Amino acid sequence: MTSEAPHIPDALYAHVLIATDFSPSAEYALAHGVALAQRFGSKVTLVHAFSIPLVSPAAGAVVPNEDVVLALSDAANKNLEAVVKRVEAKGLACEGMLRIGFPDDEVLAAADARSTSLIVVGTHGRRGVRRLLLGSVAENIVRRAKVPVLVVRDPAHDED
Repeated sequence: MTSEAPHIPDALYAHVLIATDFSPSAEYALAHGVALAQRFGSKVTLVHAFSIPLVSPAAGAVVPNEDVVLALSDAANKNLEAVVKRVEAKGLACEGMLRIGFPDDEVLAAADARSTSLIVVGTHGRRGVRRLLLGSVAENIVRRAKVPVLVVRDPAHDED
C-alpha cells in the first residue's frame, strides 16, 4: 500500500449535475458542486424538479389548474435562472433544467439525458418519522444513480 493518493484525471468529472430545491441545504451542496466543477473545469447542469401538489379534500384529490402549474413553473424558472447566473459568474459553463415530476426520478433522468459524470445533491438531514413520511430524495438518487453521487449535508440546517 502506498501513501500517495491516486491521480484523478481532470476529465473524470467533465459534467457535474447539481440538484437544487433552493433550500439552504441545497445552497450548501451547490457551493460544494461549484467548487468541484471549478477544480475539474467541469460543465454544470443545475436541475430543479418539483411535483405538482395535490389538494386532498374529503371528497377526493384535486389537481391544480393550469394557472397554478404555470405560476409554480414561472417562479421555479426565475429562481433557477438566478442560480445559473451565479454559477456562470464563477466562470463555469452552466445550464438550468426545470423538470416536473418526482424529484429523484427527474434528477436521475436529467443526469442520464446530459451524460453527467457526477451528481451533487444536498440532504435535509431528516430522521425518524419525518424521514419515513417524507422519504429521502438524496437516498433514492444514491440507490439508483449510474454515476457517483456526492451527498452534502449542511449541519447548520439539519432537520430532526
